[in-house]
Amino acid sequence: MARFNDPFPKLLRESIIKEAADMSGVMLDVKDAKNDKVTQLSQIQEFVEQGVDAVVMNPAVGMTAEDLLALGDMLTPKNIPLVFLNTAPKVDTFPVPFAIVISNDLVAGRLQMRKAADLKGGKAKVFILKGLENHNAAIGRTRGVKQVADSYPGVSILGEATANWSRDEASALIAKWLQDGNSADVILANNDEMALGVIRGYQTAGQSLDDVVIGGVDATNDGLAAVADGLMTFTVKQNAEAQGRKAIQDAVKLVNGDVVPQYDWVPYELITEKNLASYQ
Repeated sequence: MARFNDPFPKLLRESIIKEAADMSGVMLDVKDAKNDKVTQLSQIQEFVEQGVDAVVMNPAVGMTAEDLLALGDMLTPKNIPLVFLNTAPKVDTFPVPFAIVISNDLVAGRLQMRKAADLKGGKAKVFILKGLENHNAAIGRTRGVKQVADSYPGVSILGEATANWSRDEASALIAKWLQDGNSADVILANNDEMALGVIRGYQTAGQSLDDVVIGGVDATNDGLAAVADGLMTFTVKQNAEAQGRKAIQDAVKLVNGDVVPQYDWVPYELITEKNLASYQ
């Protein structure tokens, strides 16, 4: 895995471990690459040397075409299948059997913006908080927001800023932004942690959240609690449980020579106060 310690990767890891434990004959080893691609490739080389039957990989940030070639070279001699999890590589083919288990990040951004625009009657000034620069999820979710915003004549994007998936960074950024005299009708964050930082930023600046729509992505425990408390307007569930489950299932199928979809999509789901109870 790229990393363990953030809320969503933690949910993903727990799901992977649970699914492997529930399947007969599956032994699992999970390693944290601490979001370093060199470390991650080294860990996979160790797995190959240990004789694993399959590898599931949540790619670290910055994985290049050259890195993917090196990865293919590692796995090819023993024809070890590979499942890319949660982050899609920029590949159409791969030298060993492979699958990509992922959710469509464009859809997450579209769901956010459509719901926010409807809540504001089609008229809103929007600010976007992005995850890591050049991260596929941050790019896709932000693009999805803008695509829908463009379809509403009364919706405008005030600006965007990067807070690196971090609650603390988002809090500091928004507090300063507000203190500089800025305001918005809608603030959409690429994940729940940053949305929670937005809430804290408003509280730090002593400003009311009453008329501001705040949306996140992931449906983490803290995110759901904020929706229940009326602080976060909605979140979009990226289904960690389903992603982890499908990744292990696809890995086992590939080992057994079965056919799996190259893209095994897991849908996003919009969560508001109205349907919150079924997700808590």
